[in-house]
Amino acid sequence: MGEETSWWKHSDALAFVEQELRLIRTNIHDKEKNVCESDIPIFDKVKLSVDIITQAFDKYGYLALGYNGGKDSIVLVNLVIMSLIHQAKRNRAGEHSQCTPHDVEIAFQQLREKVLCFHFLSSDSFVEMDEFIQSSSKLYNVQVMLVDGTKGYKCALEEIVRQYPQFKGVLMGTRRIDPHGENMRYFEPTTKGWPDMMRVSPVLEWDYCDIWHLLRGLSIPYCSLYDSGYTSLGCTKDTLPNPLLKKDNGEYTPAYTLLDGSMERAGRKGNQI
Repeated sequence: MGEETSWWKHSDALAFVEQELRLIRTNIHDKEKNVCESDIPIFDKVKLSVDIITQAFDKYGYLALGYNGGKDSIVLVNLVIMSLIHQAKRNRAGEHSQCTPHDVEIAFQQLREKVLCFHFLSSDSFVEMDEFIQSSSKLYNVQVMLVDGTKGYKCALEEIVRQYPQFKGVLMGTRRIDPHGENMRYFEPTTKGWPDMMRVSPVLEWDYCDIWHLLRGLSIPYCSLYDSGYTSLGCTKDTLPNPLLKKDNGEYTPAYTLLDGSMERAGRKGNQI
C-alpha cells in the first residue's frame, strides 16, 4: 500500500477520477464477467455522493465516520477526500477550475481537522481487518478513535458525542439493500433515544458492484479478506466466505466476482444458503 498509487497524486486529481470512472461500463460484463446491477454510470453516482457530502460539510461543519476497514467505509473516506478537494478548489478559484496539488494538501488538512474517524473495538474482530485499519489510516493520514464497543453501539456513540460535541453529522455507508436501508433518506435524524445527530448516507443508491467499480477503478487498497471470498465483513463468529464464490477445489474467488449483489451477505450467519 503506497501513496504512489493513490488517485489524488495525479496533477488534476478530480479530472483523473472522472476520466478513470467514465471508462467503466456499468451495464455490461466487465473483464471478470461481474454483472453490474445498475445502468447508472458510476461517475454519476460518485458525483451525487460527493455533492451530498459537500452539503453535509456546509450544514454541519464537522462529520464523524465509522472506520471499520470494510469496503463501504473505505469508499466513504475516498468520497470525503473528493469532496474536500472540491471544496478547496471551489474556495480558491471557483467551481469550474482545475484542482491543484495545493488543493489536495488543504483537503487532507481538513480531513484531519473536520472528520472524526472512529472504530468500535471488538474482541472477535478479524486480524486482517485490524491490520488493514492501521495501514490504511496511515495512507489517509487520519487518527482513528478507538471506542469500546462491548457495551453496544449506542453507548459508544454517546461517548463520542460527549467528547466531541461539535460533530453533529455522522457519515453512514448504508445502502438500500442493507437491513433498515429500504426507507432511509440521504439525511436522516438518529432514532429517538440515540444521541442527537444527523445520519448522512451518501451511497444510499449504490449497488454492490458500484462499490467495487470505485475501489478497483481507482486502485484503492482494500482488506485482503475480500480477495479470499468474503463479501460482507462482520466479526469472526458470524462471518464466513460467501458460498456462492466457492470453486470446485475448495478455494474462493474474490468478492468483486459475485454476480448477484443481493447475495452480498450470504456468508453471514443467519443469512447463509
